[in-house]
Amino acid sequence: MYKVTHKEEDKGKFKTPSLRNVAFTGPYMHDGTFKSIETIIGLYGKGPASPETHLLHGFPNDIHKPLIAFLKSISAPPLQFEKPEIP
Repeated sequence: MYKVTHKEEDKGKFKTPSLRNVAFTGPYMHDGTFKSIETIIGLYGKGPASPETHLLHGFPNDIHKPLIAFLKSISAPPLQFEKPEIP
């Protein structure tokens, strides 16, 4: 955000991307390590793997299925249509 606003309080902030259609945007993570939402939810559910991920607290296993269902519910496959021919 700082590069956009040039405000000191915005250093280190970033815009969170939308979750819409997240079920169809894999592979996940910065390097494409994870192929499914289920794998990513399992990873985040465990909590911090290192001190660098201290903001990630984990969550109970009974949350996994409802969370995955929610993420899939806000996703829709791309619409199929015939591209018109422009003269």
